[in-house]
Amino acid sequence: THISFKWYTGVLARLHLNAFRVDALGVADFGALRQAFEAMARGEEGSGTAVYGVASFLNHSCEPNLVQTFVQGHRIRFTAAREIEPGEQLLTSYIDQDLPLEQRQQRLRWAYGFTCQCPACLDDDKCGARGEHS
Repeated sequence: THISFKWYTGVLARLHLNAFRVDALGVADFGALRQAFEAMARGEEGSGTAVYGVASFLNHSCEPNLVQTFVQGHRIRFTAAREIEPGEQLLTSYIDQDLPLEQRQQRLRWAYGFTCQCPACLDDDKCGARGEHS
């Protein structure tokens, strides 16, 4: 069977967009990725990527209602970050949501190809860099 380039890149893109990093590095740029590989080569840290079927359907918010943790190194667990109303969409953060607005937006565009429009980003955008309402 012949595998086309279009099919191959489509599979890689879906894996990239739906995978979770299974470590504590939070790598979102090439410099950090290089440092992670160097640490792994020295045997200091482990790193990996996993695709979790149900978790892959969760969307992003910089104000997530779920917090993800890894149990026994490879199992993912989601717990409520706050009270969740019946019928409310379950959301997780793809990045460190404590970063400033511009850094959050830059990382999401680079790694996931979208500009976040969650309430936290829209409010930060209105408030300006210092978080003060104009």
